Amino acid sequence: MICTRCGTENPAGARFCKHCGTRLDVCAACGAPLAPDSRFCNMCGAAVNAPAQPVYAAQSAYVPQPAYAPVRPAPAQPAAQPAYDGAREKRRAVAQRVLGYVGNGLAMLGALIAFIFVFLIGTTINADGSAAGVDIAFPVEAGMHSLYDYFGAIYREIGQALAATEVYPGYYPTSLYVTAIFGTVSAAAALLATAVLFILALVRYLLNLTGKTQKGAGGLAAATFFSFLVGALLFMGVECASISISYSASGITAEAAARSALNGTTIAGICVSAICMAGYLGCAIARGGRENGIREAVLRYVFCGAGLAFTVLFLALLSSGCAQFMYNAAGSTSRTGRFLLSSGFAGIFQIAGSMSLNFNDIAIPEEYAGDFNFIMGFSIAGFALQFALCVVTVFLLVNFFRSLTDKRKGTLGLSLAAAILAIATAVFAALIAAKTTELINELGDLTGSEQYRPNVTMTVLVAVFAAIVLVLSIVHTALTPRPKRVLYYAVPVAQPVPMATASQPAPVQDVPAAQPAQDDPEGAAQPSAAKDDERPSPGETAGQPATHD
Repeated sequence: MICTRCGTENPAGARFCKHCGTRLDVCAACGAPLAPDSRFCNMCGAAVNAPAQPVYAAQSAYVPQPAYAPVRPAPAQPAAQPAYDGAREKRRAVAQRVLGYVGNGLAMLGALIAFIFVFLIGTTINADGSAAGVDIAFPVEAGMHSLYDYFGAIYREIGQALAATEVYPGYYPTSLYVTAIFGTVSAAAALLATAVLFILALVRYLLNLTGKTQKGAGGLAAATFFSFLVGALLFMGVECASISISYSASGITAEAAARSALNGTTIAGICVSAICMAGYLGCAIARGGRENGIREAVLRYVFCGAGLAFTVLFLALLSSGCAQFMYNAAGSTSRTGRFLLSSGFAGIFQIAGSMSLNFNDIAIPEEYAGDFNFIMGFSIAGFALQFALCVVTVFLLVNFFRSLTDKRKGTLGLSLAAAILAIATAVFAALIAAKTTELINELGDLTGSEQYRPNVTMTVLVAVFAAIVLVLSIVHTALTPRPKRVLYYAVPVAQPVPMATASQPAPVQDVPAAQPAQDDPEGAAQPSAAKDDERPSPGETAGQPATHD
C-alpha cells in the first residue's frame, strides 16, 4: 500500500507506514476504516493508493510590500546665507566688554570726585556796583560758610552776636539757632549720604572686577553724584540771599547787587563729576541703548533727558531763593528807587528775627506775636518740605539717568511726589514772603507806593517746571510698551515618544533640511559645535557681557 502522507510503498497487509509511521488501514481523507483490498474509500470515495501531495511547513502571514519606495519632492532649499562669522562675533563681544569696563571706570571716577568735593562744599558772596556819571566799578567777593562751619563755628558766631546785644526778645536767638540747625541737617545729610553711597559703589565695583557679582557699579555711582549735587543745592538753600538795588536822583543812577552762590570749588567738583557720568552714559548707550528699537530709544532719550534737566532746574530755583519781595519808590520825577530781595526759609526767618529787635524788650507785643509765630512755623515746615523734596529728587534723578542707559526705571510715582513737594515748598515760601512784607509795612508805617510787595515769579516758575516733569513722565509711561510677562509655569512638558516594536514599526516622517535660526543677528545658522571661548557665559547675552551694569 502506498502511504497517503509521504508516498512510500509498503507491503500488502501493512497497517502502518514503514517510513513515517502513518496508519494505512484508515482513509487519509475522512479517517474511515479500510479493507486490505480497498482501492477507494467506501465512505468518501477517496483513492487509497493515490500519490500523496507534498506538504510544506507553515509560513508566517504574508505581509504585502510596496514594489517601490514612495518618491517625495525635495524640500525647497533656502537662499544662500552668509556663513557664521565667529571671529566677528568675538570681536563684538570684546568691544562690549571694553565699553563696559571703560564706562564703569568713568562712573567710579565721577563718584570718587563727588565723594572728595562733598567735603569742600561752601558758599561765597558776589557783589558789584556802579554809578552812572561816575566811572567806577567795585566788584566784591567774600566767603560765607562751608559745611564744617555748621558743626561748631556757626554756633560760636551766634553766641558772640547775642553777647553783643544787650536786650532782645526770645524770638531773636530762636531764629538764629533754628536756621543754624537747618544748615547742620543739610551738611550732615550731604556728607553722610554721599559717603555711604560711594562706599557701596566702590564695594560693588571691586566685586564686579573680581567676578564675584555680575552687577555693575554704574547705578550706585550715579546715586553718589546726584547725592552730592542735591546736597550742595540744599546747603545753598540755607545760605541763599540775593539783593538788588537801583536808585536814580539828580541825574545820577546807582545800581548795586549782592548774591550768594556756591563757591568755585563746589562748582568745579560738580562739573568734573558730571563729565565723568556723561562718559559712562555714552558707553552704556553704545553697548546696547537701542536694542529695543530706534523709536523706543528716541522716546527714552527725549523724555528722560528733558525730565532730568527740568528736575535739576526747579530744584536750583528753590535753592536760589523762592521767597521774594520787592519795593518800588517813586517820589518825584527826579528820584526813583527799586529794591528786590530773594531768600530761602532760613534767610526769611533771620530777617523776622532782626525785626523783633525793634521792640527793645524781652517779649514781642501781643498784636505782633501771631505774625512772628506764623513766619517761624511756616519756615520750619517749608524747610522740612524742601528736605523731603531733595530726598525724593535724588531717587528721581537716578531713575531718569538709569532709564537713559536702557534700564527702564519707574519715574511716574517719583515725579508725582516731587511735583507735589516742589509746589508745596514754593507756596510756603510765597506765604512767608507775603507775611514778612505785611509785617515790614506795618512796623514801618509804609503805605501806598512805599509799601513792600511779595513777588511770586519764582513760585510760578517752580510750579511750572515741576508740572512739566510730571507731564513728561506721564507721556513717556503711556508711550512706552510694557514688557510681556513670561509665565514659566505654563511651559508645556514634553511627552515621551513611544518606542517602535517589532510588530509595529515606527512611522517614517519627513524631516526638512536644517533652517537658519530666526534670531541670528547675521541671518545664518550658528555652528553646532562652537568653541568654548565663543560661547557666552550663563549670565551673558550675545554681544553683551554680563559682568557690567
